[in-house]
Amino acid sequence: MNSMIITVIPVLTQVFLCTLLGYIFAKKRFKGKEVIFWLMMAMVMVPKQLLIIPNYILYSWFNWINTLYPMIVPELWGIMGVFLLRQYMQSIPRELEEAAYMDGAGDFRIFFSIIMPLSAPAMAVVGTFAFISNWNDFFTPLIFTTQEHMFPLTVGMASLLDREGSFGVQMAVATVSFIPSFLIFLFFQKYFTEGISLSGIKT
Repeated sequence: MNSMIITVIPVLTQVFLCTLLGYIFAKKRFKGKEVIFWLMMAMVMVPKQLLIIPNYILYSWFNWINTLYPMIVPELWGIMGVFLLRQYMQSIPRELEEAAYMDGAGDFRIFFSIIMPLSAPAMAVVGTFAFISNWNDFFTPLIFTTQEHMFPLTVGMASLLDREGSFGVQMAVATVSFIPSFLIFLFFQKYFTEGISLSGIKT
């Protein structure tokens, strides 16, 4: 249950927020857009491990230690998801938006009725990456959770392997952990391949 919570919520929020931000950076014009975008991209170069101590101090102030918040809140959106969707949306012809504007559609109507349906392959890529990343995350819950009832599957599996010497138990637990990621990739394989191949196109 812990693994499902810290995976499903970030997947849903990342898909929506990354699509929204990707649309803003791909289609809207405002002052400092490129500077803001590349400052966001520069954050990718900061290793996650480098921020673990300041994050631990911050979360302890919030009383988030031994809760699921450290695994959920920072993952509500993802910089690479914004990048992928921005690149993908730049391939969507601007004439579609102009035609919708002429028909009286507003920004939100265009976003929900035109941009999101056309961006489904890239959204599937972002959702797949988010699912696999959060489902298989071992480092973050290992640092911020110490009570067994708060462990996700990855940390719980490691603690179980320390107590159980049976090879059969180890293989069973590893299989249970692998199946969800495999099914998600299998289900979205078509969209995943299409989204990856088209996310680099720039008009």
